Formats: sequence, C-alpha cells, structure tokens
Amino acid sequence: MVKTENAGGLQAETPKVGGVYPPPAETRFQPGQSGNPAGKKKGTLSLVTKLKKMLAEKEPVMKDGKLIKKTRADILLINLLQNAIKPNLDADTALRYAREIFDRVDGKPSQELDHKGSLDIELIIPPPPDTDAEV
Repeated sequence: MVKTENAGGLQAETPKVGGVYPPPAETRFQPGQSGNPAGKKKGTLSLVTKLKKMLAEKEPVMKDGKLIKKTRADILLINLLQNAIKPNLDADTALRYAREIFDRVDGKPSQELDHKGSLDIELIIPPPPDTDAEV
C-alpha cells in the first residue's frame, strides 16, 4: 500500500492492482473524457469503407453498341479477366493474374505451421574481438 493525498489533502492508502499502483486520481481518465482527444473524429470513414463505396459506384460502359451502367467492381473484374486470358501473355504475368483471381474467389490457402518438431540449426557465434590485440 502507498499513501497518497486526495483532493482534500487527506492521505489515503492506495492498494496495488495487478502488482502495480494506479496513477494518482487527478491524472486518471475522467468519465466521458477521451484518452485521445485529438484522435479520429466521429464519422470518419475507414479506407476499406471508402474503397467499397467507390467500387459500388456505377460508370457508363459500351456493350454491344449500347451504353449501360456497371459498377466499378464489375469493370475491374472484367478487365482483370480479359487481361488474364490474352493469348500473348507471358507465363509469369498469367500466373499472377490467376493467383489474383483465385485468391479473391476461394481465398488464400491456409498454411499450417508445425511447431512440434525440433529444428536442426547450427548456431555459429563468432568469438569476441581480441581486446589485447594492437590497433
């Protein structure tokens, strides 16, 4: 226990909480007061939310000689697929397109990590520099 002075100047014992003494009462967060007053403002949209809104917006495109509206997400996917099936595409680029498409459709494959075994690693630590050697 630590003796601390409260607002009235009286000493009171403050118990340890989890092995640590709490900060003085006057420096603790007050009810209804933010711990980060200069932080993100209410109503601020995240980057993901902004991206989803932008992808959902419609753009005019020509299809079979007619002007139709498609979402930006649809246009992006159509372009991705059209580029992926180009006949003169090199193998590396085609593989990258295929990965992008399948990672979005089925999700990236999960990888299990086997941490039960031992590692056969030889640790080589160089000797410390000779302190008696002449410079």
